[in-house]
Amino acid sequence: MDIVISLGGSVFIPDSDRIDTDFLKKFKKLILGFKQHRFVIVCGGGKICRTYVDAAQELGIKALDIHVLGRDITLVNAKLVAAYFGEHAVYIHGAPEYIADRFSENKIILTGGYRPGWNTDVNAAYLAEHIRAKLFINLTDVDHIYTKDPRKYDDAKPLQSLTWQQFKEILGRDFKPGANMPFHPLAADVCERIGIKMAFLKGIENLDKVLKDEQFRGTIVF
Repeated sequence: MDIVISLGGSVFIPDSDRIDTDFLKKFKKLILGFKQHRFVIVCGGGKICRTYVDAAQELGIKALDIHVLGRDITLVNAKLVAAYFGEHAVYIHGAPEYIADRFSENKIILTGGYRPGWNTDVNAAYLAEHIRAKLFINLTDVDHIYTKDPRKYDDAKPLQSLTWQQFKEILGRDFKPGANMPFHPLAADVCERIGIKMAFLKGIENLDKVLKDEQFRGTIVF
């Protein structure tokens, strides 16, 4: 199966001064154990990206430059993960269709963001379209999609499954660089249009279960 993983930066860069190398070791071992699948992995920015975005906003840097700055940090993260995967992976930066053309190299592809104004979820969604992926995995530091932001509302409820249209109603349309949103609205539009299923989850154990097509703790969007 061809799979796109949107690897949230906060999963392996939980603090602005620390990379979770233990997670990366487990992640590499798990991914390399599934030879029956082909992967494109899109790396997010993590807390270090948020630090740069906050500083850039405080300095009055224009929005386009902030987008580019955030994008470039995701690419550095992707280079790190690709280097760690070694001969099993290749780092590629470019348009989704350019990357898709190289998907037949029989190696795991690592990339980050692409176009200013997109985040890595958007790039991952377009990549899923171009490689005709069967599954989109959103690996985050949150265990479910909730009815509302659980960090702000005590009555937020976790959802086991929902449609793309229902998810889009939760997301709304506003997105800013570094925003704490579970998914980019444009990425949701793309995923709904191509009819792909997304597994939204937290943790290596749940990722393992999804890749084995077993029941996992998280949310399915369809």
